[in-house]
Amino acid sequence: MSNRDNTIKTVKQQVFEPDFSFKNDFEQWYQNPKLSLPFIIQSGCKINLYLYITGILENGYHSLETLFIPLKNPKDTITFILEHKTYPTKLQFSSTDNGLSDENNTLTKAFAIYQKIRKQTSLEQTPQSTLKLHLEKNVPQGAGLGGSSANAATLILFLELLSRKLGLKPLSNKELVTIAETVGADVTIFLFNQTSLAKGIGEKLKPVDNPLKNTFLLLVYPDIKISTPWAYKAYDKNLKNNTIKFSSSKNIKKNNLFLKKVLTKEESFAISLFSQGIKSFNDFETVVFAEYPNLLKLKQQLYEIGASFAGMSGSGSSIFGVFHSDKNAEKAYQLITKTYKSTFLQCL
Repeated sequence: MSNRDNTIKTVKQQVFEPDFSFKNDFEQWYQNPKLSLPFIIQSGCKINLYLYITGILENGYHSLETLFIPLKNPKDTITFILEHKTYPTKLQFSSTDNGLSDENNTLTKAFAIYQKIRKQTSLEQTPQSTLKLHLEKNVPQGAGLGGSSANAATLILFLELLSRKLGLKPLSNKELVTIAETVGADVTIFLFNQTSLAKGIGEKLKPVDNPLKNTFLLLVYPDIKISTPWAYKAYDKNLKNNTIKFSSSKNIKKNNLFLKKVLTKEESFAISLFSQGIKSFNDFETVVFAEYPNLLKLKQQLYEIGASFAGMSGSGSSIFGVFHSDKNAEKAYQLITKTYKSTFLQCL
């Protein structure tokens, strides 16, 4: 392991495998003679425990170093209905979120790209089948949780299982990753759904142990939608004005050593350090908190009520707090929900 990630323990299994955890349920559904019955899958989200912007590539994309931790809650529900036991060449999309375009979203994009990668010429001789997909949207949009990316990955995995069941040649992991990366930078993490260290634009993934295992995570969505393109533009503007700098490998190593201490000590240790001023572990916080100061107040509040660590996920707006005590976590949950209704508490 390099010095930049030596505070995060890499798991023994270095090879990612697609998350076909719903395979058994899929098999039962497929064997049912009434195929028109719905097949329902839950689609989760993620947080970024930390996120550092390390540079800008020639194509204009920003290079990152971040730690993705998949979450089961909040979650979306995706319902599939297939007309016939044939490969679907059309997608009929619907959603509870009226703000989603029926023709331009991560699900319709994933479907189209999967079709292109498949390149099954024999499909022209088979009866055309339509896949009906209904998305019940519960993961907030513009929250830094990657819900739309998780939706796309779920559809890719469903289509791959269906293709294999229909006797088509399985796509390789590389081909599945290509589809995911084409849809969006965060989609690949949900394809494998493991705690992962990511570099590059998020496509260079390494499986790691979850440093928050057996802790309690309080996730708060403050009902503020933040556009990721806006966050990058605001960051670049500050970069141009020399008010911020790219994160260096030296600073990342120093921050991660500090983070490791925080996550293994009692809450009082973190609170005392916070009172002295804790550095941000998410490079977007500088520009986002300047625009939305209530998010900084929320982060501070989580520390004040007992969080060992608190931060913003992705480009915002969700703020999370890590607790070692279930009693403290529950107490914090009861307090936070008085102000923020979209609050989720879970044991990792």
